[in-house]
Amino acid sequence: MELVVVMVLTAIVISMGLTVLKIVQRHFLQFDKQSSFVTDIYMTDQALRGDFKKATSIVLYPDSSVVKLISNTISPTIYKFNSNNIVRSSSRNDTFKVRIVLKSFSRADTTQKVTGFLVKSLSFDVFVPDGHSFLINFSKSYDSETLFKLRDSSLLTNYGPRN
Repeated sequence: MELVVVMVLTAIVISMGLTVLKIVQRHFLQFDKQSSFVTDIYMTDQALRGDFKKATSIVLYPDSSVVKLISNTISPTIYKFNSNNIVRSSSRNDTFKVRIVLKSFSRADTTQKVTGFLVKSLSFDVFVPDGHSFLINFSKSYDSETLFKLRDSSLLTNYGPRN
């Protein structure tokens, strides 16, 4: 009789412990998912802001969702915006698992001779997994000397999007 009571009490304690463990695990998985998303947003923002700051010119190809950041380095940095991620091609390739959509842009040039055009600001909608979105802005200031050099050079026409 005493053995049965001890076994019932042990079963109750073990089941309570497993229930608490399941609740803690569920909260940890939810935190991990949210933390992963925030980290991806932070890394994307950090990479875009750094590349915008280093770039001498930024060219947007709206038909293919490609942004090319041209700097004094050998190869330009290219961002390709897909439906569920962003692919960054530079000296190394990165994929950011962020759903981001180009919302608006402002042009820095008025020439129509190129497939892409020079932009001074880009605005993106970043979509959160719960369905909400928020706006993120990036801007680039050009001095007049740079704009004249870019306008007179073939720099913009030579850097079409890569497939």
